[in-house]
Amino acid sequence: MKKLILLTTTALVAGSLLAGEILNKGVDFTGITSLTPTKLNNIVDNAMPASHIGFVVVTNGLPSFALGPSTNFVWLDSTTSPYTLKTWDPSTSGWVAGTVAPLSITSGLLGPNAVISGKVAANAIWTTNINDNAITSDKIQAASVTTAKIAVDAIDATLIADDAVVTDGILDAAVTTAKIAAGNITAALMAASSVSSTNILDNSIVTADLQENIIVNTNLATDAVHSTNILDGTIVLADIAANAVAGKFVSALQAFPVGGADTGAIAHSLDGIPQSVRVVLVCNTGDLGYVSPEEVNIESLDDANGHCGVYWIVDGTNITLYRSNVASASLYLPTKTTGAPAIFTAASWDLKVYAIYIP
Repeated sequence: MKKLILLTTTALVAGSLLAGEILNKGVDFTGITSLTPTKLNNIVDNAMPASHIGFVVVTNGLPSFALGPSTNFVWLDSTTSPYTLKTWDPSTSGWVAGTVAPLSITSGLLGPNAVISGKVAANAIWTTNINDNAITSDKIQAASVTTAKIAVDAIDATLIADDAVVTDGILDAAVTTAKIAAGNITAALMAASSVSSTNILDNSIVTADLQENIIVNTNLATDAVHSTNILDGTIVLADIAANAVAGKFVSALQAFPVGGADTGAIAHSLDGIPQSVRVVLVCNTGDLGYVSPEEVNIESLDDANGHCGVYWIVDGTNITLYRSNVASASLYLPTKTTGAPAIFTAASWDLKVYAIYIP
């Protein structure tokens, strides 16, 4: 349906639609003294807006103008939702959707809450666009705060939950002495062989810290044991080294003498005549069940008459051993296994002398 802009009849008849008015005349009204429906249709179909005037056409179909579409018209296409504003493109001779000129939409044109997330381009929001203190914990995605995002010294004790720090969260060699509370290192926390002498304070080990029988001779420094460290009455003869203590003498091995002969003088280096002399047989080759270097008291050796087979003479300087003046076959020694007397082999035995002098 055509819509007519009503103008006065005088204006239409007089042809007064000149340039500068709303419409340029499309029909020459000269000589026309009356209007008919046909003439009115011609006026509407052929009238064009002035070059500086335009119309907005609202329709659900393509606008149709008898004199041809004009750039002076804007079409609000009501077939879309919302309506689409279109203009005529002479280069394509068609209607195109209107576009917004770059940078033409300012903040004043945007309504409250008008910009939604879907309208924001990726990476479009910079630090300068975010208000101070605007980002709360709810806005931060889980596990999105990395080490690089945390300022140096930003995490203090109030930010660490109880039992939150595990072994993997501690840097190797990062726990220093100052970080360990007094008395917190127990035996269960110490690895085997982890405590060396450098970790033990001087003079800090007391008797109660030592296990029974843990101190051996290699643990004792030279001259470390004094008389006050030795319990009275605990040193026996076997504890005293040969010739180490004044009054004790142990001879070298002496070959068993032949009948009626002696060993020769054995210097004992004591300060006087020894009060105690002990002579033993020392096995050098297996005999009567004995093996080297087993020792047997000389009193166990006797002749067929029950007399000791060896005797000795002692003075302030020497000890001399003598064999009884009988053949070696006449000397008897108890066998090791049964104790029954049997003739011993002199060449299988040596003699040794122990002597003690008490001032």
